[in-house]
Amino acid sequence: MADQHESFILRIEETGAGDREFRVTAEFRGGSRTELISDLDARLPADDIEQALAWLDRGFVERDYVRELGQRLFDLLFPASVAGLLREALQSIAPEETLRIVLYVPDSLSLIPWELAYDDEDLGFLARADKASLARHFHNLPVPNAAPAHGPLRMLVITASPHGLRPLGEEAEAEAIEAAFAGRQNRLLFWW
Repeated sequence: MADQHESFILRIEETGAGDREFRVTAEFRGGSRTELISDLDARLPADDIEQALAWLDRGFVERDYVRELGQRLFDLLFPASVAGLLREALQSIAPEETLRIVLYVPDSLSLIPWELAYDDEDLGFLARADKASLARHFHNLPVPNAAPAHGPLRMLVITASPHGLRPLGEEAEAEAIEAAFAGRQNRLLFWW
């Protein structure tokens, strides 16, 4: 995939109008399109999502089922005018560029496997598309564990040195890790 990309922002927001109505807004190069999605539960039943997640957990998917589910996911993400902006964006990017679709979803929709969205016109499965990539933006990510404020940071680094293959340079790796934490003088306990 190309190193250069342009961002296509895609936001799904709850409208608060009840009956699980959502607003889909797409933004690209200063242009935007917005559409409402209603009857989400009828168009994407919870059983379908649970089935897809179960198959993904097992590493098995039934291709026809996933393609059909993927088309429904794509239609939800890209209703008519939003899909039109996507097509315009795909046509306007340079050949060496890709379109990075940045997806913002509310917590209530975060478990849906949006990466399975399937475009039968241009992209195929978004997760495997050559001309576009899908990046999720989470609103409420848990705060990662912070390094301890007091006492040493304990770190165990395990490297492999397989016989019959060229050395991996574990000493250089250890030195790079120590250098990265150089500001934590006397506070890094490092084993390798």
